[in-house]
Amino acid sequence: MFNGFLIWMACFAASVYVAKLKNRSCLTWFFLGFSLGPVALLIVSILPKAGSDNSNAQTINPGTSFNQIKDEFKAIQDDFNALSDRIRNLEVKISVLTLEEKKEVPSPKEIKPAITAIEKPAAVIIKKTDLEMDLGKFWLNKIGIIVFSLGVAFLLTYTVARFGFLFGALAKVLLGYAIAAGLLVIGLKLEKKDKFVNYGRVLLGGGWAIAYFTTYAMYHFEAAKVINSQVLDLLLLSVVALGIIAHSLRYKSEGLTAIALFVGYFTSVLADVGYFSLINASLLAVVALVVIYKMQWVRFIFVSIALTYLTHLVWVIKQISFSFVPAGNLNVENIYFHFDAGFLCVYLVLFTAAAHLIKNDKQAQVYRKLSAANFANFIFFFAMAYPKFYFFYPDYKFSAVLGMGLAYFVLAMFMELLKRKELFISDIIIAVSLITLSVPLKFAAYHSLVVWLIELPFLLYVGFIFKRGIYRYLAVGLSIVLFLQFVFYGPSGDLSLAGFKISWKEFLSLLGFISTAACFGLHRFFREKDGLSYFDQLAKRAYSGFSVVYLTAYVIELIKPMWLTFGLSVESVLIFAVGVLLLDKYIRWYALVVLAWAGLRFCFWNNYSNISEFQQLFIIYGPACCFFAEYILYRISNRNALEGQREILLPKLLFFASSSLLIFAIIVYVQQVWITLSIAIVSLMALIWAVKAEDRHIRVYSLLVLLLAAVRFIFIDKYYNLNPVFQWALISVKLACAWAAYFIYRNLNKKSLIDENEKPLISVLFYASAALMLVAIFQHVRSIWISLSWGLAGVVLFAIGFLIKEKIFRKGGFIVFGFTVGRIIFVDLAGLPIIYKIISFIVLGLLFLGVSFVYTKYTADKLNLKK
Repeated sequence: MFNGFLIWMACFAASVYVAKLKNRSCLTWFFLGFSLGPVALLIVSILPKAGSDNSNAQTINPGTSFNQIKDEFKAIQDDFNALSDRIRNLEVKISVLTLEEKKEVPSPKEIKPAITAIEKPAAVIIKKTDLEMDLGKFWLNKIGIIVFSLGVAFLLTYTVARFGFLFGALAKVLLGYAIAAGLLVIGLKLEKKDKFVNYGRVLLGGGWAIAYFTTYAMYHFEAAKVINSQVLDLLLLSVVALGIIAHSLRYKSEGLTAIALFVGYFTSVLADVGYFSLINASLLAVVALVVIYKMQWVRFIFVSIALTYLTHLVWVIKQISFSFVPAGNLNVENIYFHFDAGFLCVYLVLFTAAAHLIKNDKQAQVYRKLSAANFANFIFFFAMAYPKFYFFYPDYKFSAVLGMGLAYFVLAMFMELLKRKELFISDIIIAVSLITLSVPLKFAAYHSLVVWLIELPFLLYVGFIFKRGIYRYLAVGLSIVLFLQFVFYGPSGDLSLAGFKISWKEFLSLLGFISTAACFGLHRFFREKDGLSYFDQLAKRAYSGFSVVYLTAYVIELIKPMWLTFGLSVESVLIFAVGVLLLDKYIRWYALVVLAWAGLRFCFWNNYSNISEFQQLFIIYGPACCFFAEYILYRISNRNALEGQREILLPKLLFFASSSLLIFAIIVYVQQVWITLSIAIVSLMALIWAVKAEDRHIRVYSLLVLLLAAVRFIFIDKYYNLNPVFQWALISVKLACAWAAYFIYRNLNKKSLIDENEKPLISVLFYASAALMLVAIFQHVRSIWISLSWGLAGVVLFAIGFLIKEKIFRKGGFIVFGFTVGRIIFVDLAGLPIIYKIISFIVLGLLFLGVSFVYTKYTADKLNLKK
């Protein structure tokens, strides 16, 4: 019950959708579809598309609906109005020219009507379609004839115990033929009248359907059985079928033919389904095929496919299960499957032949529709037949699917010879899909992946050689399926290959890399020769991405976890080098993704605290070196290839990432006493490289790293249990790094290699370096000698300022002297012992006097104080 409700709702939804496609009222078909279900779907499928333009037709098709006639009449009326306007305009021009020849100026009264006639063409009255009239004229008759025909069919199959002379078998047959004849006669008379053309055609379709079913019932239904020979019944059915064909060819009415065939087919399975039912279905199939081929009806194929498979699903399958069949040596279920599969095979052959036999040299769109019909026919057949075939005959599933795929392949080649591109595409898609699907039916799951991966580049190569896009599209689809299967359903277990034991995942990842890399190479080769479409460009990028993923999976399987981050980093460098050589930015981007993953693993997953120093050299500093290597590759590559692309900032980001990764490694794995000095050296090296590369961003970044070293120098560094000489040597080297940064910027400024925005950094670097020097003295010199040490530092600044003639050093000296005097006043006078006061004050006094003497003895010109 619930399945029936679902089918009814599906027909209801399909009716509304088809009505929308045919420009019919969706609201009306909403109610009709809900009420009538499959009947509504049948009717709306048969109806012509509303508002179609047939203005160019030379003759009126006898099967044309009243709406189409009105549209044609309206188009003729529009053409007539346009022609009248042109004639009126010509008359006005002739009048004006006549007045000019007479040298007479036309009066406003003469000009105004002419202008009005030109500007205002005759109005065209457009009448809206009367929905109520359409419902009564075109819909209700089709619903009525279907319902009436089914009623007659049930009457013929119903056994009445009483009044046998009235409702006996012969009486029912005669009644059936009488009704059919009456419908045919009435239909013939009515279709000759313009107002009743469509109505008469509907009656003719119903008449032929009842005649066919009555003939069928004469042998197959006990309640109406009057003959005992199947051959005679088949002969009579053939006569009726020929009558349907002749009548259809005469009137060229799709609606009449659809109703006749549908009702004839549907009523033929009201009784038990047997082998003769298959013969009957085949006979109806031949009728439909002849009509389709002769009349070239494309729309009829879609209607037939939808109604046939729907009827089979809703009625035939159930009717087969209710039928009594002689099983013989076979299982009853097998016999039922034979009948079911027999009907489906008839449908498949019928509609496949119909789609391929229709010829239309004028409209390419027709072949696209036929291609869609061909594909839909296969999908319906395969979805309904294969699951049952797999259940009953699992040993033959490979042969059946492969054979069907080869048959479609031969059909595709035949369509290629006939130059029917659209049908070739649909056939080859089905063929390749079936052949590909047959592989796992014969082999194990992992073996199937092997076959598919080997098949992939050959399929793509065929597409390029024969210049057929469909093969390339199929190759892309297959590669996506294989990639998803590999990622989400990764293989497990081991296999023995040439005497070596290897895991399935390792083998398939290597094979996947080779396969997709070969596809990428084919795209590059044929791009240089013939050029590729946008889709092929996307496919090329996808293949390169797939190959990187497969290679990464292979590296993960091949390398031990401790060395994995280093291995991924090296892999990224190799991939990046290929991207640089091929000038392919997408390969470079994929390499950066792998490198970023390696960096994340290094920072958050790995711990290399308990390994040897030799191993640390590679495992810890290797990823950072790989980052630097990719940065260098960017620098030495053709920079013109990066112009206009989004890679301009990537070299800088690579440098920042590599330096940051190196600093992270230093902080985590270097001994505490060496961390700050290592960071300062990294900063200084970055600054030196920035000067060589003339890169302002890297210079700024190096200063930020130096700032990190300064923060550690002030707030974190401790020198417990260190030799004082080694301690001050370490402090001096750290301070030297800061002063080196200042002198590098000073040199850049002299050479005018920095812009105005960076010039303030020179002063900042000087005062920061001087401040670090004072802080170092304050933190690591005994408090009694701090003032004296500061004074000596100030003297050194003065001396350097005089030697290199830099005013900022002398200013720095004065500032240091100021700090020194302040400490003497507020700290030393109160806290120092007398002996230390004497020594400090004497020495400091001498220093201050010496500096003052220098200023006093030499003039400003000699000291070059103007700087």
